[in-house]
Amino acid sequence: MPNATTDCPITATLQLISKRWVLFILRAVQHDTHTFNAIRRALGGRISSRTLADRLIELQQAGILEKRILSEKPLKTEYHYTAKSRSLRNSIEQLCNWAAKWER
Repeated sequence: MPNATTDCPITATLQLISKRWVLFILRAVQHDTHTFNAIRRALGGRISSRTLADRLIELQQAGILEKRILSEKPLKTEYHYTAKSRSLRNSIEQLCNWAAKWER
């Protein structure tokens, strides 16, 4: 018999995007903030380096962000949206619009 909490496709998505900082990270990367330090600055420095690193790894593993290593010296890495996250963007924007209208 199907389990409503584990078999529902939205459950895994909500478990990931509802984690603290995830939506803020996605918003920062959406607005051309691609390096680790730039993302951290975009979040006002309020997120610890360890938490940011953990969330970026989780988002990569879920196929939502892609990590690109540039061949510069010193070595530089950037994070970018994938096709999967670009398709999620409108849903997140709609959720933000809903919250702005009803949750004030």
